[in-house]
Amino acid sequence: MKNVFFFISICCFSAHSQVGIGTTTPDSSSILHLESSDSGFLVPRLTELEKNSIASPAVGLLIYQINNGNGFWYYDGSVWRSFLGGEIYVFENGLYEESGIVKLGGVLIEDTEINLDDNDLTIAAGMGGYLGNLFIEGSSRTVLETNLEDDYVSFGGGYPGVDGDDGTTFNDSGNATYTKDFIAGFYKGESGGSAIGLGSIEYMVDGTSELFLDLSALSPMENLEADLGAGSPYQSGPVRNWDDVYAEDFVATSGEIYNIAADEEQRGLKEIMQLKPIVYREAEREIGGRVSTIDERDLRLGFLIDDLLDFIPEAVKTSDWYVLKEGEVPVKKTIENPTGIMYNQIIPVLVNAIQEQQKQIDALKERSRQ
Repeated sequence: MKNVFFFISICCFSAHSQVGIGTTTPDSSSILHLESSDSGFLVPRLTELEKNSIASPAVGLLIYQINNGNGFWYYDGSVWRSFLGGEIYVFENGLYEESGIVKLGGVLIEDTEINLDDNDLTIAAGMGGYLGNLFIEGSSRTVLETNLEDDYVSFGGGYPGVDGDDGTTFNDSGNATYTKDFIAGFYKGESGGSAIGLGSIEYMVDGTSELFLDLSALSPMENLEADLGAGSPYQSGPVRNWDDVYAEDFVATSGEIYNIAADEEQRGLKEIMQLKPIVYREAEREIGGRVSTIDERDLRLGFLIDDLLDFIPEAVKTSDWYVLKEGEVPVKKTIENPTGIMYNQIIPVLVNAIQEQQKQIDALKERSRQ
């Protein structure tokens, strides 16, 4: 009798193109309406092998797979697709999908290009705690490694630590104060040998506290545009001199030549005779945590700056061109406390003095013969 009643009920609902189970008022938009407060709808449960063995599955056929990617699967007319119940799809070429999330990973299997068009690509550090870093691995070492915590990039495979001078201040020749902010480094992990190529054949390489250059010339972009070393026009400013310069030749170029009037007094024997050569010791220098001793400071020969300023002022560096602000043109400034001597400027005076003295000798010889 129950079977007859259920058959009649199905038929009655079918007359209205709707079937309700657990409800007498199936939704008008449904063919089958199920309702229950203590049970669910159970679809066929199949293994992956059983699913793939279904002959000619209909489009939209639904099953629940119980192994190798558990979850609901449906047939889309050509392949079975999952409702993403936890399996992993390997998309290949550096991408894969897991639980509905596309992730970077894997191996590129073909040449790949990212065309940014007019959009930006940003790789940002995390916020707070340990910051992840970016690595580019070469065949034998790490080619690039970031230190995002210190806003630093290291090339060459050495430890990407920032130099201890980072954050310290210094004054330039214009007496402007700046803070050292290390942004990149080139270090292969050893005290020497880290090389950086410049162009096709030129390069630089570090040694033990020195830098080597492999090139045919080191030149400024414009004639007379730059100095090697620098002094400050201000008495309180820093002075940065090279200690020793080893070279084969020093070539002093000349500027525009002015004709000297015959009656104009020239510097010569009289000025040379006013100079008083002196012996002095080189200045103290800091070495590690100490100052050089008097025995370590070599003796030097020279002249007093004041004597030269009085008698041969052209031999003293009393002015120079300085860039006082980044991006501005240089300006000529008088040096407040000049200490630099240009000994090449004394040579013409010495030549003139020798010539004058030779004339005096010749005159004495002629007088003695008479």
